[in-house]
Amino acid sequence: MQPLGKRAHSKYSLSQALEPQEANNLRFLQAGASKVYITSRKASACESAVKALNGLPNLSPGAKAISVPADSSKIEGVEHLVKEVMKTTDHVDILFANAGATWGEAFDTHPDSAFAKVMDLNVKSVFNTIRL
Repeated sequence: MQPLGKRAHSKYSLSQALEPQEANNLRFLQAGASKVYITSRKASACESAVKALNGLPNLSPGAKAISVPADSSKIEGVEHLVKEVMKTTDHVDILFANAGATWGEAFDTHPDSAFAKVMDLNVKSVFNTIRL
């Protein structure tokens, strides 16, 4: 993989970033990525990030961020995400999985449901996104 400081021609990036100022997403597009797909459960967060990213200076011709709202913690959400991304490309070169959940609880009182939520989003969703 090329360092992000070099041009990344014909690269497709899928990111679970929510904030428009996320440095890695800025670098993907400004380093020459053709498309950056932004996903989140919240469509408004995707749209906000995409608007900011598409307004950046110094993008390669045709480079753009694309909003794909999806709940990656569920297999149906990952399947939707893959289906939507496949409408505009047949592959993804970079998966930047920075979404995650935490649950603040003492070890001896930590509920199984909370553990499942954290593992579903932080581990299983990334695995399923890569696998599908």
